[in-house]
Amino acid sequence: MTASKIFCLGFQKTGTTSMAVFFETMGLRVAGYNNFRDMEKGEISDAAVLKHAIEIMKYHDCAQDTPWFLLYKELDQAFPGSKFIHVVRDTDSWIKSATNHFKHYPKNFHTWIYGSAYPCGNEQSWIETYERHNRDVRVYFADRKNDYLFLKLEEVVERSEDIGRFIGHEGAIPAWPHANKNAENTKRRFSQRVKSRLVKAFRA
Repeated sequence: MTASKIFCLGFQKTGTTSMAVFFETMGLRVAGYNNFRDMEKGEISDAAVLKHAIEIMKYHDCAQDTPWFLLYKELDQAFPGSKFIHVVRDTDSWIKSATNHFKHYPKNFHTWIYGSAYPCGNEQSWIETYERHNRDVRVYFADRKNDYLFLKLEEVVERSEDIGRFIGHEGAIPAWPHANKNAENTKRRFSQRVKSRLVKAFRA
């Protein structure tokens, strides 16, 4: 039997996709950024994000990625007895991954989180936000080892069984997935481009 709710507090590009697949393999219902995509179309407010998050968690077991990691205090109050998993990544590695992935593509949620719509040219503000979040989370859960699990990204794979025990999962722990790798992303984008060209050629 797992915890009432499970919340992943690691920022984007800290293995959130792999974590989601890991939990889904256990049969858990996982919420993520996709549940908030419609909010990108308008102005984002703290109250609206929190209200939507609480409603979503009525139908899910765990949550990861944007904007969940910023809502830990409110979710802690809304869902007593929950477990919080905090994965961090070396700052230099994290900002490099973020700039490679998001580049100059603007997102309203990025403005809400970092104060700027994209990382390129705004690296310092993104780094400051990332590091401040990691410090604040550790302080908040400092005396709650039963509710909070801190992990470095490079040790997640070898500690998959620890994660399973932490959330109270009964049964075998699945192998750790390697989702969203750069090579896999490149392969997928190439496949999508090929399909698009074939469709255009067929319609011509």
